Amino acid sequence: MKILRILLLVILAGNMFAANIAVAHNSLTESNPADGAVLANSPESIELNFSDATYLESLELLTGDTVVVLEFASSITASTYFNVPLPLLQSGEYQVRWLVIGYDTHEIRGEFAFTVLSTESTE
Repeated sequence: MKILRILLLVILAGNMFAANIAVAHNSLTESNPADGAVLANSPESIELNFSDATYLESLELLTGDTVVVLEFASSITASTYFNVPLPLLQSGEYQVRWLVIGYDTHEIRGEFAFTVLSTESTE
């Protein structure tokens, strides 16, 4: 009887461990500009750092109802870091929407926002 209880505890612990591994998906660990950042000048690029290598499938930059055109193509190589150049941005509030695909083929979406106070470049 004691062996049966120990065996049952081992099986339950193993299932809990496996479940935690299964739900651990890639995540955005850092962005530049950061979420909620207020920038004195237009940033030169958007930088995204992820916890695991992934494929950047899409990146959108919006201000109000306007989509800002980015020179961006879906990545063909997995990476933890992406840097997408930006045109000179006008002052205003911006929303970044991104979509990555992990090695496990799960789509992970996210977004963050920042504000630009001046139309000058950071150069």
